[in-house]
Amino acid sequence: MTGQRGAGKHGQRPEIIGKFGYDTKAAMHTLRLLYEGIELMKDRWVTLPRPSPERDLLLAVRRGEWSEDRVIEHAKRLLRTLEDVCEASALPATIDSAAISELVSGIHVDHWAKLRRIGASS
Repeated sequence: MTGQRGAGKHGQRPEIIGKFGYDTKAAMHTLRLLYEGIELMKDRWVTLPRPSPERDLLLAVRRGEWSEDRVIEHAKRLLRTLEDVCEASALPATIDSAAISELVSGIHVDHWAKLRRIGASS
């Protein structure tokens, strides 16, 4: 979040780091992903856009209203929660890559077939 590693790489935001001392956008996304992981493990879905008050918290972080230390401490708490809900989750520990690949391929094929039908009828 401070730009100390990987300086100059894609995604670095020196103007934000210069203003707040850390990358508030990266911090917001870190917290968002932790919240989404917790929700996924507990509820088996992810709500987008994020609900309030969580949304308000994320936007406050993005605006630089939280110190870097506060973000890190909050992220640590969320990570512990995520670890706990992962242990208790009914979701399988592994995924069926073949089934996922088949699903995604089928969605793409169906989409392209619909586009072809639309183009043919024009």
